[in-house]
Amino acid sequence: MPTEVYRFRNKGLIREGYDADICIFNADTIIDRAEYVNCHERCEGLSYVILGGEVVVKYAVFCGNKKGRFIPDEERFDS
Repeated sequence: MPTEVYRFRNKGLIREGYDADICIFNADTIIDRAEYVNCHERCEGLSYVILGGEVVVKYAVFCGNKKGRFIPDEERFDS
């Protein structure tokens, strides 16, 4: 799990007190259709991206809610 490798606290599990960051997709159909000359083509199989409990992507379309943020070292586990 990336959260264990990068030692993020409050991420990586669906649990009370953890950030509500979830990506929901169909593993059988997800595929990126964008190419260099057609970079705005949407992917297929992506249902939702939820950050901080709010939907930011719905059916591969950005909803306009910029919830992502930089996580400073102080918010990660001690090394």
